[in-house]
Parts: sequence; structure tokens; C-alpha cells
Amino acid sequence: MTPPRRLLDGILLASLCLSTGCGGKHWISWADITLRNYRDIPGLAISAGEWKRCAHLYAEEAGGKSDEERESRRLFCEGKAAQAAGQTGQARALLEEAGAADPGWALPYEALGSIELEAGEFEKAGEMFSKAYALDPLWTSPLADLGVALHHL
Repeated sequence: MTPPRRLLDGILLASLCLSTGCGGKHWISWADITLRNYRDIPGLAISAGEWKRCAHLYAEEAGGKSDEERESRRLFCEGKAAQAAGQTGQARALLEEAGAADPGWALPYEALGSIELEAGEFEKAGEMFSKAYALDPLWTSPLADLGVALHHL
């Protein structure tokens, strides 16, 4: 019998937290770890509740990031929570706000691209994946997703 997917994801998140030192001398917030894991582990299932927790943590966080960065990350997490809950229109609006709050951050554009890809809007998806890749060329996930969008076009 295999363990449930959420349990495995929780174990993976906890082990990544410990391996990155979040509980040690150099504290990394749970919200930052959630975003890092989302970015670096394509296909990782993060529940709407966990995204809401992430947004709440960014809303309360003081120091470390600028107000714009914290607000952008809070909006991003709210958008991903809405997407996970099946509220695509709200997710799209929140992710667009997240991108506007921190235009140099690639994650909102990649997330918008995935929404557009699911909606069959392949040209829009390609634009979002291209923008995400241009902002963070060392991150190859948007480039792979761009290939999927171009394939459909």
C-alpha cells in the first residue's frame, strides 16, 4: 500500500526544509521554502490550504524582504490557492497583481502561463513562459513549458 500523495509531499517538504537549514542557524521561512519547492520541483502538489498558509505568513512577515516583495509573494500564494480551489479567474487576477507588484520575479508569469495552457490559450501561455524564462534564464521549467505551448500552436 502506498502512502497518500499529500503525506509524501509533506515528508518531501520537511526533508527539504531540514536539508536547507531552515531549522538551524540560518532560518528560512516556511513560506520561502514553499515557493522554492514549487519552483524547483515541477508537478509538486501543494494544497489550497497550504498556499493560504503561505500567503498568511508573507502578510505577517517583517523584515528580510521589501514591502513590494512580501506583497507580491502574498498575492502569488493567494493566486495559487485560488487556482488549487478551481477559481481560475480569481487566480489569474491575483497572479497578474503579483507580477505587477514585483515585475522582476518570474514565478507569477510561469503560473499564469500554466493557467493559460490549461485553458487552451497557447499563444498567451507562450508569452507568459517566455517572460518567466527571460526573467530567470537559469530556471528551465518555463522553457520546457514554452515548448509544450509551441507544440500546440
